Amino acid sequence: MSKVTDHGTAKRLFLKAVELMAEAKALLVPRYFQLFYEYVEGSNRALANAFAELLKRNPQPAPSELDFLFELHLSDTSAVNEYGGMGDKLGEEVHRALGIVQEAVSSARSFGDSVECAETDLADYTDEKKVRAAIVSLLRATRQMAQKSRSMESKLTASVEQIEQLQKTLNKIKLEAQTDSLTGVANRKLFDETLAGEISIAEETGAPLSLCMVDVDHFKAFNDRHGHRAGDSALRFVANVFHHSVRDGDLVARYGGEEFAVIMPGADIQVGVTVADRIRETLAGRELVNRTSGETLGFVTVSIGVAELQPGELLESLIDRADEQLYAAKDAGRNRVMPEPEDGDTGQIEDSQPLAENTAA
Repeated sequence: MSKVTDHGTAKRLFLKAVELMAEAKALLVPRYFQLFYEYVEGSNRALANAFAELLKRNPQPAPSELDFLFELHLSDTSAVNEYGGMGDKLGEEVHRALGIVQEAVSSARSFGDSVECAETDLADYTDEKKVRAAIVSLLRATRQMAQKSRSMESKLTASVEQIEQLQKTLNKIKLEAQTDSLTGVANRKLFDETLAGEISIAEETGAPLSLCMVDVDHFKAFNDRHGHRAGDSALRFVANVFHHSVRDGDLVARYGGEEFAVIMPGADIQVGVTVADRIRETLAGRELVNRTSGETLGFVTVSIGVAELQPGELLESLIDRADEQLYAAKDAGRNRVMPEPEDGDTGQIEDSQPLAENTAA
């Protein structure tokens, strides 16, 4: 998602996106502008890589190809009406800005014609009247051009500022569509998109990529004992610990129910296990307390399976392997990290003093 925060950058990206649309001969409609803007902004790595591949194959993509990219990376049915409405406003503002640019081009041509006429008259430098008239005409055209330039710059600045605000609103809608409403981490849709993009990058660069699949231990028992509101609080607590325990560039997502996932670009299995165990230890060492009643709710533990991407492996296979290790961790007693074992090694990492009973997790 876009991370632009200053006006100068927004203006530069806007102009770059419009220029690229012109080169690609793309229709100036809201969804295509959003697509090109997200591409040049670059924070959506999955979209950026997919778009770069498309432009490499076909510098002037067909509308069907652009539609496919938009639906895959930017469309979300839960936000489509709100997103579409803001997109229409953005499209109108883009049209307005392009009109200003076209006006500038037309004014520059008119000024060029005036200069050519003045040059013709000045060529006959022996005719004093012609020379004087040519100079007056040239000065008048120059003043008019300067005034128009200032006016158009002001209009364009105002238009770009409006586009920036609309872009921020679109980004907010998009962020909400990609965020789990309960925990505030990425939702399943963003997880799927990000993992697919990171797998493509890993295949291209040869960089490692690890995936953690995580399950909150005995969560049903916790809900039954303390209620669903306490259960929701526990999930938010877990998500917050994850957020502060992972590395920069890692993605934490709620995979479903009490299950989470962590995508770790550039991490081999050893790094993945280190991060996973840091999360597990942090959670196991912090007791939950009801802030309202002061009631002690116990400790939260998690079981974590870790797998590293293998050459040529598909997304589904990587998830399945990490999931298998997750269930192996649960079968081995929970509250532990289970990477795929090497020869002669069980692979598991567990608490040296596991909790005797933990209904809070």
